Amino acid sequence: MTASKNVRTLFVSVGLGSLALLVVVTAAAAGGVGEGTAKTEQHAGAARGADRKVRAKVTSPEIIAVRVRHDLCPLCKELDPKFPELVRQANNESVLFVTLDLSSETTQKQAALLVGALGLQRVWTGDLSKIGSVTFLDGKSKRILSFVQTVDRKEIEAALQKAVDSRRR
Repeated sequence: MTASKNVRTLFVSVGLGSLALLVVVTAAAAGGVGEGTAKTEQHAGAARGADRKVRAKVTSPEIIAVRVRHDLCPLCKELDPKFPELVRQANNESVLFVTLDLSSETTQKQAALLVGALGLQRVWTGDLSKIGSVTFLDGKSKRILSFVQTVDRKEIEAALQKAVDSRRR
């Protein structure tokens, strides 16, 4: 992008029940909306050729996996690439994966809002000693099913399995 082009960013908030989705659209322009719109229309056209509906069924999670992280935490940096893999592995389970980022004042405020939206006030302490941890909660009662503070993938998977097993009892 050259310096002579204006960049416009549009923030759109979409309500999803008790949650909100923030969509950021950026368009580069010389005098109007510009080439960003053409790219967006091109992607939308490609999407129209595909299935037109999301396949995932809207349900409440049986388990909520809450990860607490901070940019300066070495444990968190090691866990960053492992967490998405855990999400993929648990695809057949009804698990909502949430990351609470406590790296800055802004992300802390967003984390607190997310905690409120999910009804996790009983377990939220804002305690920085929880950085680098994953807590598995019952989706309905918000009771802690298991907790782990490690980068060892097998231990994290075991904590998830413990949570899944305790929900099935």
